Amino acid sequence: MSWRRSSGARVGRTEERRSLRGYVAAKEWEWETVAFMRISLGSDNGGYELKEAVKKYLMSLGHEVDDLGCDRADAVDYPDYGAPAARAVATGKCGSGVLICRSGIGMSMVGNKIAGVRAALCLDEEMAELSRRHNDANVLVLSGDRTPPARACRILDV
Repeated sequence: MSWRRSSGARVGRTEERRSLRGYVAAKEWEWETVAFMRISLGSDNGGYELKEAVKKYLMSLGHEVDDLGCDRADAVDYPDYGAPAARAVATGKCGSGVLICRSGIGMSMVGNKIAGVRAALCLDEEMAELSRRHNDANVLVLSGDRTPPARACRILDV
């Protein structure tokens, strides 16, 4: 299982891609099955802008996104938004989740307090790959301050 599971539409691939379970080399005109999954999103005010970019990107890939807030850049308490997003993964309502706060550390702590959640703070693609391969993380945590939107999209592609 990766942040993007397999089972839905067929997508043509022309370049080498990484999978969280290993490397998959795709040749031109080969088809790969890509799943569309339900993903919970939660952020505090420090991660609001990145959350909006991540939400737009995930929706462009065809995923169903449960945006559990926050819905503005005003000051909020991160556990009020991180815990419901993590619970959605723990209960099976969502297949995976993305939590975002200013540093990523607070949301990691909130996510990992929920039984059944394995939240991993990932600042680059390698960390994301290792968190899935070795720790079976089901919630990705991003830092709003240290993760530009383009890198966040590359991390989600892993």
